Amino acid sequence: MLAPGESRPQPVPQGYGDNGQVGRALKGGAGPRHRKPGQPHGGAWEALRARLWARWRGQGRPCFHCGCPDTDQIEHLISTQRAPWLAMAEENLVPTHGRCPHCGLSCNTLAASNSAERDAQGRSVPFSTEYKRRKIAELAARNLAEPAPSARPRGNPGKTPAQRSASVGREW
Repeated sequence: MLAPGESRPQPVPQGYGDNGQVGRALKGGAGPRHRKPGQPHGGAWEALRARLWARWRGQGRPCFHCGCPDTDQIEHLISTQRAPWLAMAEENLVPTHGRCPHCGLSCNTLAASNSAERDAQGRSVPFSTEYKRRKIAELAARNLAEPAPSARPRGNPGKTPAQRSASVGREW
């Protein structure tokens, strides 16, 4: 029985590491529902990432997929959904880009897509010149077809600022 003013200890959500994940999850951050099954997390994953980044930056390793420098993400050659036991295997991890600042490709996203090239074991392989050229052309065509988010008009572009503010608070 609890004494007056005493509260029960709250259970710690399962599957969280010791690197502040619990606090973020309780505040509505990345919790187990936001993480793919088998996706590594926790203190051991953070330590492995730090060790790999230090080694790769020292070696000047470019993106595994497009070959450009300045990588910012880590990719699993064999997906953790297919082989969760390889989630922490260093030989299954390579540097890649979220969005390459040089060629503009989203290397990690493209590598995970069904259109990406793979070897006989299902591992990601570096993008071929033809694949990279085709994806850059598709990206350029898409960018010409739709304006960038910052170039899109906000609100109701057909009204002047005075007209927009006049409609605010109108009784219906």
